[in-house]
Amino acid sequence: MSASKDVLALASLEVDLSSIEPGSTVTVKWRGKPVFIKHRTEDDIQLANAVDMATLRDPQEDSVRVKNPQWLVAVGVCTHLGCIPLPNAGDFGGWFCPSWISL
Repeated sequence: MSASKDVLALASLEVDLSSIEPGSTVTVKWRGKPVFIKHRTEDDIQLANAVDMATLRDPQEDSVRVKNPQWLVAVGVCTHLGCIPLPNAGDFGGWFCPSWISL
């Protein structure tokens, strides 16, 4: 009752991280969805660790969310309308959902 080889092949993705410069973000496609991969700088990591957990809707420390602090990997689908946010944009230089403009 295990998954077939073609199903398992779709479940994984290998990405060469060596060409991603610190501070930059790339978008890859996995299972039909965009995945954002950000090579975080030391400043990015320190900023994430300095966030006051009481100010977050879903309080979870950065160390719990990432396996290696140098890399942030996130599925790039907005939970609001299912659009694809723009990387390195918005008030905090993270991801910005353009559909919020129309509200």
